[in-house]
Amino acid sequence: MYKSSKVKDYCLLLTMIFIPLLIGVGSTYLVMKSFYDNAPAGDFNDRIAEISKENTYEFLPKEMSEYILKLCGELGVDPDLVVAILLNENPMLDTEHINRNNNHSVDLGLFQLNDRYLYSTFQKRYWKFKDIELDPFNWKHNTYIAIHHIRYLTKTHKIWNEVVMAYNCGSTSVMKNKVPDSTKAYLARAQKNYALLKNRVNVDLEVPEIIPENQDREEVTRLADIR
Repeated sequence: MYKSSKVKDYCLLLTMIFIPLLIGVGSTYLVMKSFYDNAPAGDFNDRIAEISKENTYEFLPKEMSEYILKLCGELGVDPDLVVAILLNENPMLDTEHINRNNNHSVDLGLFQLNDRYLYSTFQKRYWKFKDIELDPFNWKHNTYIAIHHIRYLTKTHKIWNEVVMAYNCGSTSVMKNKVPDSTKAYLARAQKNYALLKNRVNVDLEVPEIIPENQDREEVTRLADIR
């Protein structure tokens, strides 16, 4: 009799535990099913792009902001990372900005693409439009290459800080742990930009040196090896 009562108590205890558990699992299933049933059509990247369009960067020209968000959505790249790098490279958003480096290479256009890699690497790796000549001073061309390159770096390095440093000084220097002090300062500015962007605060940064207006554009073109 005592044993039978003990079994009943044990069964009652199990019932009290499992019935609420089953109810909870069932409720969760119904909520998740409702979410996916009502989710917008299209793949995940499309949905990122749709959401991002509502969060345009007000300090960028509208068309530029929308283009960056759309391309980042298609490629699965964090647009705040892209804009943080952009504000480091070219806070004045000068689409014809030119910067000569100490190693005699030249950085060109909106995202300051380096001429040593622009045609030898970037064009071959990312530019798929055989009937369109790549123009680094066309901001859409420049942005297209830059975002594809940032995507490539995120696949190569995985770590956010390394991606930013690699954009500035190259993957080889980062992998060999030979990052110059100038790149470490570049990373610090990018981290500041990124934090401000996440909080949607306007950014006030130093403007990099620009080639004097009276410099012969033909000389600049020759230095940049623009085709």
